[in-house]
Amino acid sequence: MKILFLSVCLFVFASSLRAQNQKTFIYCTLDASGRTDYGDLNKLLPDSLKTILIDPRKDDNIRSLSHVLLFMGLNGWKLVSIDANVTGGGMVSSTSTYYLSKEIYLDAAAHALFMQNLLNNGKKK
Repeated sequence: MKILFLSVCLFVFASSLRAQNQKTFIYCTLDASGRTDYGDLNKLLPDSLKTILIDPRKDDNIRSLSHVLLFMGLNGWKLVSIDANVTGGGMVSSTSTYYLSKEIYLDAAAHALFMQNLLNNGKKK
């Protein structure tokens, strides 16, 4: 009987731990010059997580796009898409935007704050 009770207690405890950390994906863009744009993530994320919004050009003076991509990759960001825009008649030019994402885990309180900020920010526009 003790083993059954202990097993149930461990299951409930493990379930509560898993429910507290919710996986969330955040996104940013890089332009062809390596400038990072997080949109309004700075307003949406709890203060404790704003340190993950890095800017290699500004903070570390990294100017090369390939170096910015490498730096972001080393900090947990993953390249998910590239948007290329080709324009021109006689002379063709193109610009690219790189989309990166990062997986973060939020506890229940941080996730609720993030969702509240997201919903409130969406209503303002």
